[in-house]
Amino acid sequence: MQNHVIEPAHAGLIPGYLDVRDSALQAGVTVSGSGPAMIAVCTLDKREEVASAMVDAFIKNGIDGELFITTVGRGVEVLKWN
Repeated sequence: MQNHVIEPAHAGLIPGYLDVRDSALQAGVTVSGSGPAMIAVCTLDKREEVASAMVDAFIKNGIDGELFITTVGRGVEVLKWN
């Protein structure tokens, strides 16, 4: 998936954005983020591969960062309904 309107703006704001995006796409997912964060949504079995590909692309571009791998939460819960 590519957003031909927003991605050019993102690429100018995030050093290495295009390399990170392309690395994630090659790993089989799409990314979202306008900075300072980028997120990739993938299946559990691909999370390490995708994370490594994105981190490696940032490192290649001289960018330090933090990596967080998480899962989807259980959602919202209604505690009281009036």
